[in-house]
Amino acid sequence: MNEKIIIRTLIQNFREKSNYIYYLAFPITLMFILGAVLQGVFNNDVTSDMEPLTVQYQVDDQEVREIFQQVSSFAEGAIHFEEVTNEKEGLANIRQQEADAYLHFSDRIEVQSRELTNVEKTILQSYLVEIVQEIKRQSFIMEQHLPPTTGLVSAEQFTEAIVVDQENQRESASSYQYYAIAMISLFVLYFSEIGLSMFREARQHGTVQRELVTPLSRKTIIFSTFSGHFIFGMLVVLVLMLISQFLFDVPWYLSFGFSYLNLIALMGSFLALGLFLETIGDRDEKRIGSGITQIVIQLTGFLGGAYFPTNETMMGLSPLGWVLASVRESLWTDNSLQWLGIYGNFGLLFVLLMSSVVILDKREVF
Repeated sequence: MNEKIIIRTLIQNFREKSNYIYYLAFPITLMFILGAVLQGVFNNDVTSDMEPLTVQYQVDDQEVREIFQQVSSFAEGAIHFEEVTNEKEGLANIRQQEADAYLHFSDRIEVQSRELTNVEKTILQSYLVEIVQEIKRQSFIMEQHLPPTTGLVSAEQFTEAIVVDQENQRESASSYQYYAIAMISLFVLYFSEIGLSMFREARQHGTVQRELVTPLSRKTIIFSTFSGHFIFGMLVVLVLMLISQFLFDVPWYLSFGFSYLNLIALMGSFLALGLFLETIGDRDEKRIGSGITQIVIQLTGFLGGAYFPTNETMMGLSPLGWVLASVRESLWTDNSLQWLGIYGNFGLLFVLLMSSVVILDKREVF
């Protein structure tokens, strides 16, 4: 690394007035506009649009099984119960995403599930508590030889007894908070434009030629220049996070380091993507890399949920989706941190940067 090249690159970015418009003014403006226009899409009714949970169960005792089947039918609409023959089948269905949870009633109740959201956990727990209490009541009635209908609750009574306790839930994101995170994530993708012009303008102004006659190796020049732009990107992300916390009350403080790493990893991977595409496709005024970059940015933003919420499958196809899913889950649930956004994007950064270095280092004309 060469400190002079890093500092020079950083100063050039600070002097470029368009950077302030492109990476600060535009994102903040769109946060206000989209947050205001799409407020109706976001509400605090966390259960209204949820798909019913699929819970598979196995009950060893025949009497308990009959009571469970009768009582669990009252939960239809929130939870769909399916009986399985053994634990192996139930767990296999969870792994294959055909079921959300597996219950085994024996001497005790065993619950195994996929990684549920905070809301899903609370709903499942609320229904199970009420179901178990009703099973105990009915078992007591049968032991005392009372009439079978004694104490049996109706579907309406059962549903009313279920209260989704949200005291320990964090509030869901508002439209402003959603688009604050989405616009930061979207606009750091445009650091690929900086990557595309990283050495193009330097060649035009003769800067690269002057650096090549110094004792510095090509690798040092490339890594130092890239580092200068990357540090600038880190500062941009930091400023946007601080501004969005102040203006839109985005709770970055709940998981600041994790969120920051996700966003700079995304920024770095697209900075490296721009450099790579410039290296292989933007030679001799062909500008192939520029066209590919625009397509990749739009697809990544669309699939990742930058413009509007998308499902988990679509988000999984986008580096931006990895980041948005991880950051939102860290800020608005108590689930364990998801590291795909960090590992995946830093992995892409490393592969693309090293590929560019190898190509440029071996190329006769830099």
